[in-house]
Amino acid sequence: HSSLVYSVTFSVDGRQIPSGGGDNKISEFSIPGRKHCGGISGHADAVRSVSFSPDGTRIASGSRDKTARLWDAATGQLLSEPLEGHTEAVWSVSFSPDGTRIASGLRDKTMRHWDAATGRLTLQAGHHS
Repeated sequence: HSSLVYSVTFSVDGRQIPSGGGDNKISEFSIPGRKHCGGISGHADAVRSVSFSPDGTRIASGSRDKTARLWDAATGQLLSEPLEGHTEAVWSVSFSPDGTRIASGLRDKTMRHWDAATGRLTLQAGHHS
């Protein structure tokens, strides 16, 4: 990254570490090769959170650009339209244990749950106190 690193996560097999940064990118680091193995671009602002799917095939990212995105972990290709409708920066993303849903957390104290296959918003939870 050419800026701050905000988030890191391990792949399921422990062989890759993607990171989200202030340079609006996801960088991928290979543990066995001990080297940078590519980057993913597509966000318009800092990538605040990254998460690997339980099967290791997808990476979810959340950004200050008010979107969450779903990427192919092997190719870095965007898999669907951005998960839009967030009213603030997305500070956290996580897959459900079965990989069928993505949760996103926002600075405005709300959470959203998305269908990982369709990108459809399935739940919006209110403010934490």
